[in-house]
Amino acid sequence: QVLQGLAAAHEAGMVHRDLKPENVMLVKTAWEPDHVKVLDFGLAKIVGGSEAMKLSRTNTAYGTVHYMAPEQVVGAKVDARADLCPIGVMLYHIYTGYRPFDAESAPIVMFQHVHRDVPELPDSVPVGIRSFIYKALRKRPSERFGSAMEMLEALDLAMAQPDQEIPGGERPKGIPNPQGPGPG
Repeated sequence: QVLQGLAAAHEAGMVHRDLKPENVMLVKTAWEPDHVKVLDFGLAKIVGGSEAMKLSRTNTAYGTVHYMAPEQVVGAKVDARADLCPIGVMLYHIYTGYRPFDAESAPIVMFQHVHRDVPELPDSVPVGIRSFIYKALRKRPSERFGSAMEMLEALDLAMAQPDQEIPGGERPKGIPNPQGPGPG
């Protein structure tokens, strides 16, 4: 349901940019006892609009550091694929009990998102789910899922065939830092 909500937002030309567990709410409705809502579009950006439609400055990193996509971290242009990376972070956390990147300070977490390899998931995580999470956490947007609906289809496939790796689901490696190893 989170991916369906994101798909609707993306179709309307909106990128959330702050997807995290606190912005995903489970509510009861008359027609659905467990309905998921994606909340807090306060950092959302209208894509494809005029300058007047932009809700925040470009070349600025917005979001919650543990759930940011690498392109967000560096203040680069973001599109709907930036909202798919946090899905990978949340699933990684669900399956391991911890986030893939964590540190004492926000700048170190941000550095890790861009330059560090994603820590390996345990063998107890089914291959299909593991490869799904790894693809969601790819450093380059072009290597992630192309849309929330494509991601939803891949998740359905990973759950239906848990022993099959999805294409592009290798563990992502960090982008080398030309300045050296850096913090963390």
